[in-house]
Amino acid sequence: MEKLREEIDSKYKWDLSDYYKNDNEFYKDCEALKKDIDELEKYKGTITSNGQKLFEFLEKKSETEVKAESIYVYGCFFRYHPNTADSNGQKAKDKSEDVYRYYAAKTSFVETELLKGDFKKLIKEEPKLKKYQYYLELIERNRAHTLSEKEELLLAKASDILGASENIYDCIMYSDVDYGKIKDEKGNLVELSDTNYEEFLRSDNRNLRKRAYSKKTQYYEKLKNTTSYTYKGTIKEAMFLSDVRNFSSPLEMNLFYNQISDKAYNNLLNVVGSNTKDLQDFIELKRKLLGIPKFHMYDMSVSPKLKIKDKITYEEATNKIINALEVMGEDYVNTVKTLLENNMIDVFPNKGKYSGGYQVGSYGHMPRILYNYTDTFVDFYGLIHEIGHAMHTNYSNKNQPYFYSNYNLMLAETASLTNEVILTNYLLDSAETKDEKIFYLLKHLEQINNYLFNTLLHAEHEKEFYENELEGNSMSPEEMCQSNYTLFKKYYGGPNVVIDKETNYTWMKYSHYHSPYYFYKYAVGMTAALVIGGNIVSGNQEFKEKYIKFLSNGASKDTLDLYKELGIDLEDKTTFEHALKYFNEKVQLLKELINN
Repeated sequence: MEKLREEIDSKYKWDLSDYYKNDNEFYKDCEALKKDIDELEKYKGTITSNGQKLFEFLEKKSETEVKAESIYVYGCFFRYHPNTADSNGQKAKDKSEDVYRYYAAKTSFVETELLKGDFKKLIKEEPKLKKYQYYLELIERNRAHTLSEKEELLLAKASDILGASENIYDCIMYSDVDYGKIKDEKGNLVELSDTNYEEFLRSDNRNLRKRAYSKKTQYYEKLKNTTSYTYKGTIKEAMFLSDVRNFSSPLEMNLFYNQISDKAYNNLLNVVGSNTKDLQDFIELKRKLLGIPKFHMYDMSVSPKLKIKDKITYEEATNKIINALEVMGEDYVNTVKTLLENNMIDVFPNKGKYSGGYQVGSYGHMPRILYNYTDTFVDFYGLIHEIGHAMHTNYSNKNQPYFYSNYNLMLAETASLTNEVILTNYLLDSAETKDEKIFYLLKHLEQINNYLFNTLLHAEHEKEFYENELEGNSMSPEEMCQSNYTLFKKYYGGPNVVIDKETNYTWMKYSHYHSPYYFYKYAVGMTAALVIGGNIVSGNQEFKEKYIKFLSNGASKDTLDLYKELGIDLEDKTTFEHALKYFNEKVQLLKELINN
């Protein structure tokens, strides 16, 4: 049974005193911020009148956004996610979203008005504007997709309505979720939750794995119509926004704003999506290690019986993380220690807590991590993953002005997954037995599966949704589910693999579908991380310094250019072939270890 929030030791919970000592301070800041926002609105009609005025406005805009970001992070993440059933947390979340909407509405005129200015002339008038030159170049680039002042205001006011589908989904899957009860390892009837579900899937008791898998997917199946239509609502929102912003499709809009070319996107889908043989070979090796006649999807997370302890406490994990990351240098490691030793990680699960894990930060503060640690190697990897995000945020915030600090998801996942690659190599190098090496290789290959192959499967699934909707052939809930099944057959199917009927519904557990074209970014991140991690663990000091610079650059350059500075060309298909080659080499190493 999950603990209540108050039963968790305070040393494993966030200390938020650098934000607010209590909610009263938070609500006072919310009202004060609205006055700052009103001050910004007074610049309307004058912001490009001369260089000095533009610089003054951008400085105030930056200061105001920093405050708004802190308020949003505090309300929506720090106060709400530790216990989503807490009414005070829900109230804080609602307030922070209200302030965000107020800011969006009051400043909806900005981009339209900025486009009236001659940026080159204004920068000559006020040299201090060079600080904002790249930001202004991005505004200019957005010209064809920026609407009139009135239209931008309407979109800003509609933001809450446009997010309704995701809010409904969140209620279904988090606040109001009820998977029912199930008998645990000891035969006790317990409530199935997201946390113990993952534990059950790692159980040696295959019948328990099967029952947990079936029980949870029954919940999805029961709500397949409601859940499917929440996703279709998000698709229609994306279609609406891409249309009004003069894009040909939601995909074009996503690639434009993420500064990724369609060539890079198609390279990923075509190269990785059509080369799944090594993945199927890996599944077959795992099946043999497990000693089962047929492999089912509920066998994916369980470890074979090896002479190794497959549990790792939080303290053991953090010690190994520090040791693994020493290759990154003293500054990097000392910052990681600061995160670990100063209540900046909310460690363990509790009733009502948001599932999974993430890093979140706001400018001017050390980043924080929310986690649900359960003494597993999956969580061990997940923890160093989130630390990678936190380090990216830390370096970006320290080295960039606010406007260039918020990097996109692809860049983010590159940092987190690089940490995972470094950890695997450390564990393999320090392994003392063959069983240890097999265990660590399995965990590494499972993570590459999760972030390269599995995310690409869902990217293909999502792509099919959008293409059908755009063609006027809206998929029914049954078709959406059948498509998931077909893709699982394509990626994981083999002579000794059974894709159960329940697999139809597993896609519904991913909230990522509510962030259009989200999945492929993980696969890009993993592809880059395999290149970066390989160079760093080989002792390439020059490359390591380039990587630290990559983290420090935040979003100060175009995405493709940031990667190219590391020698990673996403428009060259050989980049993705390198990732497949790496996976193949590790699969072959696993095969050799098993056979010798």
